[in-house]
Amino acid sequence: MVAEGSSSKSSVGRCCRAFWEGLTRPHGGTAAGALTFLAFLWIFLALSSTEAHVRATDLKGWVGFSDESGWNNLNATTIQGAAQHASGQGRTVVLIGSSILVDLLPPRDQLSELYVSAGVAPVRVVGLAADALSPEESAAVVDKFGADFDGWFVIHVNRHALARDTHDVDMWKKRSGAFVAFYSDILADERRRSGHVVPRQLGIPLLDFPKFYLQSLGGWRSVLFPWKLGFRPRRSQKAQRLAPTPAEIVANLPLSGSGAQTHSFDLLGRVAERLRANGRARLAIVEVPFADEFTPEVQTEGWRAARAKFIAQRKAWSKAHGVPWLDVTDKLQARPEDFVDPRHLASPAVSRRFTTAVLQWLAEVKP
Repeated sequence: MVAEGSSSKSSVGRCCRAFWEGLTRPHGGTAAGALTFLAFLWIFLALSSTEAHVRATDLKGWVGFSDESGWNNLNATTIQGAAQHASGQGRTVVLIGSSILVDLLPPRDQLSELYVSAGVAPVRVVGLAADALSPEESAAVVDKFGADFDGWFVIHVNRHALARDTHDVDMWKKRSGAFVAFYSDILADERRRSGHVVPRQLGIPLLDFPKFYLQSLGGWRSVLFPWKLGFRPRRSQKAQRLAPTPAEIVANLPLSGSGAQTHSFDLLGRVAERLRANGRARLAIVEVPFADEFTPEVQTEGWRAARAKFIAQRKAWSKAHGVPWLDVTDKLQARPEDFVDPRHLASPAVSRRFTTAVLQWLAEVKP
């Protein structure tokens, strides 16, 4: 019996060595086999890399290794849309924003709980926040998610971000692959209006959006690596540096008069009009702060004049489009040391006050 077992192990060993030698030795058959394997793998991923497969696959298959708020989550959830994330009893609130919102949102499992405690129940909360999400991309998310569901789109903006020329940000996003991973005529149209280049697309999702589909292995990641599922909390940078200085804050404020702010108001107006035409989903704008709002040293006469002008513009926009614009800055009780840089907060207490203020407002609005 022992001899028979040893013989069996020896045979397995010889087979393994033969396989490895065949794989590593230069040989036409080996190269052909490797190319065939890669071709089948590419075909398999290409067939899996479709919006239909995103809609048919559990969200964890697309987001499993990512932060709970990030581009994979935004892309997969938006493609799956209202049919999967706005079903059931009660209203759905879709929170949309850039990395500012990422830092303000509480953990995923606390969102709905906070809404219930604020008196907005039953409710489903969907957080769609990603680094450097542009106004054009926010408009595309609204359109793709489904503008005809019975709920709220809440777009989070900042007056400085609305005035920023995003061409430099586009270069960073191009290098990092931080773009929406779905086709959108709305996005293409808005990019043309803003003078940005519209990327050429081949109509093959795996080639047009490689980072999203390759990073998630075409949605099969949860099958291949089930032990790595679950969301990693976003790490706070609070302990990594001191509060931003007044000079850093001023350096991060965009130059006025670029025309970007006017374009952003017009873009949000087009979002509002499309939702009005669809007749069911409602839109709200929530303003998120930069550090300058809590740093008296930078609040010069020019700063106050620019802020007053913006407040007048947002009031006129809100009245013209019948869309509420909420500013809860005075309820945050934030300090400069609550910021890790001029744009990003890292304070659980401020985050909770922000979320509570928005929830209480939504609770008072008639559905």
